[in-house]
Order: sequence, then C-alpha cells, then structure tokens
Amino acid sequence: MLTKPWLTAVLALGMLVVTSPAGASEAATSRSITMSGEAEREVAPDRAQLALTVEVRQPTVDGARTEANRRIDSILRLLAELQISKPDIDSTALEVRPDFSWNPQTGAQRLQGYIVVRSVRFRLVDLDKLGAILERGMKAGANQISAPSFSHSRREVLLREVLSAATLDARRNAEAAAAGIGMKVGAAQRIEVIEEAGGGPFPMVGMVRAAAAPEASAEASYQPSLLTLKSRVRVVFDLLP
Repeated sequence: MLTKPWLTAVLALGMLVVTSPAGASEAATSRSITMSGEAEREVAPDRAQLALTVEVRQPTVDGARTEANRRIDSILRLLAELQISKPDIDSTALEVRPDFSWNPQTGAQRLQGYIVVRSVRFRLVDLDKLGAILERGMKAGANQISAPSFSHSRREVLLREVLSAATLDARRNAEAAAAGIGMKVGAAQRIEVIEEAGGGPFPMVGMVRAAAAPEASAEASYQPSLLTLKSRVRVVFDLLP
C-alpha cells in the first residue's frame, strides 16, 4: 500500500506567474502552480549480497596461505551444499601482507610473519538460507562477515510505480490548492525528481542470540528488515480559470 506518513501540510503552494511579452498590444497572462508530491512503499527483500572472509596470521606465507585456502574450501563446500549457484560466487579476492611488530621505545619494526586474507563474495536469491550461511560460515572458518546488502529483484519496476504515485500525489495536492481559489489544474509544464531511494545495505533484525541457543533456532533468528522505496517530486502545472 502506498502511504504518505509524513506529508507536510504546506507543500510549496502555488506560485502565480504573470508574463507580458515585450511589444505585445495585449498582455498575455500565464498562470501556473508549483506543487510537490511524494509516495512510499515497503517491500520485503528477496535478494542479498554478502561476503565471508578468512584472515590468517602465520610465521610464513606458505603457512598462512595453506590455512586460508583450507578454510575457503570449507566455505565453498558449504555454499555448494546449500545450492548457491556458482555464477553467483566470486572467490578471487586475495590479500597478502607482512605482519610487523613495532617497538615504541626504539621505533624499530620486526617481521613477525604474514597475513593472508581471502574472501568469498556471493549473491543470495533465497533468503531462507541466510541464517544457515551466516552460522555455518563461521563454523567453516570465516572470521569476518560483511553486513548483507538487501535488494528486490523487481526494484526498478517498483521504483517507477512509486515515482508515478508521487506525481499523482502532486497533481492531487495542486487540485486541492487550486480549488481553494476557484481555479483548476491543467497540464504539467515541468517535473523535477527531488528524491528517489530504495536500495543499498539494510539492517538485520533478530541477530542477537544466546550463546547456548540451538543451531536451528540460531539460524532462524536472522531476519531482514523491510526495504523502503520512496520518491518525491516537484511539478509545475498550468493553472486554469
């Protein structure tokens, strides 16, 4: 359902503009009204993007690489078991850097070993599997998990619907204002999109759980919040007698 929970009472009420062409024998009068409108819709997401990352510190590069690869293989097996499509998985992210300790008294650095970081980024099209991925991903060896970024597969279509509703809201506001002075609203001269939003990272709810909670209960505790799609426009209409 489209809602306008905080539509302001005064919405850039109409501005009458009178113009007279230079040299015209009779003044040609043009009247217009400028009005804003907005619309909003909440939808449940059906897509998510996230990354499971492994960071390993070892005295040698080979040791860190071997351990990181072992954990990444375990994560990839988990994704295969959960039937995450291979084209939706990217496991190419790799970072290798030396691990130094610093002596604050002498300012000297000493090489302690190496850090190897590998990440598996993927798209999830079945959010019912999200809890299992997060919980089992940690057991598989991931020690960093990005906050899921949620979206909707029909996002662009839904945003256009919300945009259309916002322009209709602007016309209705203009008609209400024009009626107060005994006039009518004609065709739109210009439409300006002030704001359009409906994507990006969104928070999870229910992510905190007791350490002793059963595994099935823990997996079910991850629930995404609703996505808010909204649009706000400013429209200039002809104002008719």
